[in-house]
Amino acid sequence: MLVKANQTKQGQAGEKLHARGAKMEMRVWENIPPGYSFAPHDFPADIVGFVIKGKGRWTIDGQERLTAAGDSYYLPQGTKYGLEVVEELSAVEVISR
Repeated sequence: MLVKANQTKQGQAGEKLHARGAKMEMRVWENIPPGYSFAPHDFPADIVGFVIKGKGRWTIDGQERLTAAGDSYYLPQGTKYGLEVVEELSAVEVISR
């Protein structure tokens, strides 16, 4: 499967949905403004991500972590995580179900 940039669909939270298979999908978050946030919650799949630009303050299983451009993250299925964007943020994530 090949998904051209102009063929991406928009996800429910504003992310761009890219290539996907039966058990995984890739999504891209672009230019998320400072102040954007969501409360800690869990997700029914593993998530691995790479921060392209910006900074985010994560709450992961009750602990605060800061990510910046060049950092990556792994959130195993069932991990409770929340995010506050500190500096305009772009990231690529792969979800594995």
